[in-house]
Amino acid sequence: YLREDFNIETKTEITVSPKHNVEIRKVSIVNRRKDKADMDVTLYFEPVLDPMTSDMAHPAFSKMFLSTEYIRDKNVLLVRRRIRQGNKKDKYGFVTCSTESRQIGGVEYETDRYQFLGRHGSIRSPYAQKSDLPLSNRAGNNLDSCMAKRVHVSIGSGKKAVVYFVIGVAGSAKEAGSTAQMYQSCNYCDDIFNVAKADSEVEMKYLGIDKTKVNQYLNLVGSLYYPSRLLRGPVDVMKQNSLGQKSFWKYGISGDHPIILVKIHDEKGLQTVKEMVSAYEYFNKNGIDADLIILTDESSGYYNNLSNRIRDIMTDVKIFYPGTGNKGVHILSTSEVEKDFVTLVTSVARVVIDSKSGFNLKRVRRIMYEDSIVKKEVVSTQKIHYVNEELPMENLKYYNGLGGFSYDGNEYVITLRNRETTPLPWINVIANKNFGFTVTESGAGYTWYKNSR
Repeated sequence: YLREDFNIETKTEITVSPKHNVEIRKVSIVNRRKDKADMDVTLYFEPVLDPMTSDMAHPAFSKMFLSTEYIRDKNVLLVRRRIRQGNKKDKYGFVTCSTESRQIGGVEYETDRYQFLGRHGSIRSPYAQKSDLPLSNRAGNNLDSCMAKRVHVSIGSGKKAVVYFVIGVAGSAKEAGSTAQMYQSCNYCDDIFNVAKADSEVEMKYLGIDKTKVNQYLNLVGSLYYPSRLLRGPVDVMKQNSLGQKSFWKYGISGDHPIILVKIHDEKGLQTVKEMVSAYEYFNKNGIDADLIILTDESSGYYNNLSNRIRDIMTDVKIFYPGTGNKGVHILSTSEVEKDFVTLVTSVARVVIDSKSGFNLKRVRRIMYEDSIVKKEVVSTQKIHYVNEELPMENLKYYNGLGGFSYDGNEYVITLRNRETTPLPWINVIANKNFGFTVTESGAGYTWYKNSR
């Protein structure tokens, strides 16, 4: 990832270690200014250490079981997920950093998301980046945890600084500490980059693909975990679906994994099948669980021929071994399944590819990019005059500078001026067993019936 801001060039390289459960982010900064530049380099993320489904079901509840700790003598920021039940062990994550560049002061860290982002702050514009204050250097139990580390470096004119951030997971605090210490060597991190590159080249050679293909395959991965409307089935088809996960089982499909659906109608679609089988092969080799469903259209009269040709393609797949079967790849025909099942699989598939549309993997990145462009629409060129009028102040009981009770006792009135905010979010919940709503000081809120999620 390359960028340039105010004559400061930044290059970020990311790799995953083949030796440990570790990701390395190498940040190289070149100063093109005529004078030296003192830079703060900060890493920030929000730890989960749990399956995505558990986190999405109730993120606030999930965060209650995270605690953080800073091991100062090892320069390791540790996060632990406490297991609520069963015989499973606690899970650990860690962050460490290193640099051989000229460093100013010590390493700073933050584990409280509120302290880092601030009131009405965001990842794009966090309070910790806008203020001149250092990070709090506090760890412990937070209701809303984050992991942030900051390094201060001084870069002379025309010089370069390199900072390595290492993120990992481990089975114990001891393992996390020992693994982190290995990666505090800049030379060791560089060696891991070289080893990862060599391993990747061997894998590509084994699978018979090149870097271009790998990048095309990786463009699909995000949609498997975070579905995109651009790659899913038509909305009108989704509305017609009335079946659930159980309907997959009689076809040997669990429905537990993200589904890639490929629809083919004639032999022209076989090239699409080859591409997606190769992509599936790459996903499987790298631990990305997915089901590939190839649905042939028997009405075209090509069914038997297509099925045989697809099976020929599958014999070249290297990740399957004799006797194990092509687990995860399912070849079905519209003559074998009910119409409702076609609606179901089209509705739940994270990626739907129809050979009639002339789809190919080269188009995925372009489709995503074009959709991300914000199209500016000029509504009016007329200048708008805003009236800045003071709201009348009520005479409030127990006024604290931000709010107070009305004299009739029926209201609590909050008055915020000039972008003032309450110290913490103010939320009033009004609910009974089946219905309710929330009101907040910022105007946000929602209404629910039966289920507040």
